[in-house]
Amino acid sequence: YTQVISSQSVADLLNMTDTSFCRFFQKHTQKTFKQVLNEYRITQACKKLAFSEKSIELIAYESGYSNQSFFNRMFKEIMHVTPLAYRRIRQGAD
Repeated sequence: YTQVISSQSVADLLNMTDTSFCRFFQKHTQKTFKQVLNEYRITQACKKLAFSEKSIELIAYESGYSNQSFFNRMFKEIMHVTPLAYRRIRQGAD
């Protein structure tokens, strides 16, 4: 999840076309490959935000995002709070 992963690269590993893989994946998960990948990355970022003092920029990078702005947008879309607000909530709750 920390590397660049495309549906095409996964499809190639499974000897499927990209279109077939995406259709199969969505049929069985009710989500797109990108949605699941982003959710997983954000879940991993949540753990790091709650239990480390690493910078948000470093956590974004370690979670597979090369752009902190995009990481912030995805984080807020999935978690409904910013990464900084999440960290303050989690670390304040401990």
